[in-house]
Amino acid sequence: MPPMGSSIPSSILQPKGISLPPTKQLPVTREAMGK
Repeated sequence: MPPMGSSIPSSILQPKGISLPPTKQLPVTREAMGK
């Protein structure tokens, strides 16, 4: 089984300070940016 976040490079999430799984953070980031 590939490590979590294999679909999304962690290098993109790490600089943003996202330590949680991308699946749970991406939607939240989109909502925050949309608002």
